[in-house]
Amino acid sequence: MRSQPVLLAETPRAGIHGHRFIIPTDLKMSAAQVESFIRRAAEKSEGKDYLAADHLVKQQLANGAIRTGNETIILANIKVGALSNERKDKICNLLKRRLADFDELIAKIDWQAGGRQTSVSRPELNDWLDTEELQNLPVANLIEITPLHAVIAGILLGLMAGTFILFLL
Repeated sequence: MRSQPVLLAETPRAGIHGHRFIIPTDLKMSAAQVESFIRRAAEKSEGKDYLAADHLVKQQLANGAIRTGNETIILANIKVGALSNERKDKICNLLKRRLADFDELIAKIDWQAGGRQTSVSRPELNDWLDTEELQNLPVANLIEITPLHAVIAGILLGLMAGTFILFLL
C-alpha cells in the first residue's frame, strides 16, 4: 500500500484522560499503525519511516496532581534514508517549532466530549503538513501484514501449487 506523509501527535494534556493521540482528519492509517509510530518515536526521534520531535509539558492528573509528560509530534510515512542531512535537520527544526503551537491546539479540543477516545482528529495537522519544507517528500511503502493476510496468502499459494500440479498431470 502506498501512503502519503502524515503528521501524528501524542499529548499527555488531555485533561483527566491523560495521554491521547492527535491525528489528522481523514487519516488512512490503522490505529495499530498510529500506535506503532507513537511507540517508536517515544524510543527514538528518527526511524526509517518517520522523524519526530518532543518536549516535556506539565500534565494535570485526574486527582489534581501535576507531573511532567512527553508531548510528541511525528512526521510519518517518509523514507528517511532518502533525505539529505540538511533536509532532515530542516524538518526536525520545523517539527520542534510546531510543538510550540500545541498550547493553542490543546486548548481548542473539548476533552470532555472527545477525550474518551484514544485518538482525536484535528484539521490543524493537515494544515501543518502543507508547508514548503514538507513538500515532495520521499514516501515510505507501508504494507501491513496481519495474521489473516498470511493465512490467505498461504491458502492461495497452496491452491496455485495444486492447480499447477494438476495441469502437469
